[in-house]
Amino acid sequence: MPIHKETIVTAACGGIDKELLCIRELPGGDLLLTLRNAEYPILIGKKTQRVVEQRYSLHQGPPSQDVTIKHSLRLSSGRIVTLASFACDSAAARAWPIFSRLVPDLRPHRFDHRAGAPDDAVRIAAYDPAVAGLCYSVVAHRHQKIALSRGNRAAALAHLAFAEFDISIVARVTDGPSDDGALMHHRASVDMPGAAEAAISELQLVAQMESALRQLEIAGERTAPPRQMAG
Repeated sequence: MPIHKETIVTAACGGIDKELLCIRELPGGDLLLTLRNAEYPILIGKKTQRVVEQRYSLHQGPPSQDVTIKHSLRLSSGRIVTLASFACDSAAARAWPIFSRLVPDLRPHRFDHRAGAPDDAVRIAAYDPAVAGLCYSVVAHRHQKIALSRGNRAAALAHLAFAEFDISIVARVTDGPSDDGALMHHRASVDMPGAAEAAISELQLVAQMESALRQLEIAGERTAPPRQMAG
């Protein structure tokens, strides 16, 4: 399977495609997921640094070994700081929730998808930012099938296949706009229903997103200190 340059996940915000997430397949099959334009200050040691990118990476060993999921930040200085690293037992689970996000106001031009970019682009939702918001969850799979679910769903799903991992993205338009947004980093050690099965249903993925959305909406009603804010 050829190595992808980047897969860019977008949403149409007021009719304009905005970048939500970039997925890069690395040599050996590892994946790097990035949230760009997520700038905010953070205190490291005694110095205030500026975050310019949230990064999640998935590293795979042989089938008998653990999968490692890392969460890190890229600072304006170029330095990359790892905040968390989880070793997941690939024999006990085949799916891991990575993060969920209630997106901020995407109308500023810095979120615009670059027209004519050579990378693959996948649009997962369309909404009017004046009256609605958007939430999405990202789940990684390894050696797991997705069982399609019939019936009407309030959520949109995208399934992206790579050499060693697959990525599912579940998105839903929410009532009312979200100015600041909120970001939840999932602990990979927390079991998700269906994670250990050979196949996980779309309805289970939607339930995961809905559970995260309820928590994000509560978090969005609070005033977060700068180190917890994410764009």
